[in-house]
Amino acid sequence: MLGGVIAFAVIILFLWGFTNLFTFLSGPREYLLWKKGGGDPWFDTLDPPLNNDPPYVRYQELFREKARLDWEANFGPLPTPSPPPDSTKSIDDPDVL
Repeated sequence: MLGGVIAFAVIILFLWGFTNLFTFLSGPREYLLWKKGGGDPWFDTLDPPLNNDPPYVRYQELFREKARLDWEANFGPLPTPSPPPDSTKSIDDPDVL
């Protein structure tokens, strides 16, 4: 029984390592982006019932990066938000709102 559990764990660890290594070698930039966003190539590609997350949850960082690249290709760099103006009104001021 214990040998079967250990063999199963070793197989899972091998599959996880192989998938992560192959994903890194095939696209290092996307892999690092995927990992930075909290994803994992092996766990995110598991089918239900092992992983019931919809694709936009599994690959959210990749979708965000694709949207940014599409925007920049069509409209140029994303605008940087301007800082909010300094407010000099006090919370005790009756015209604060």
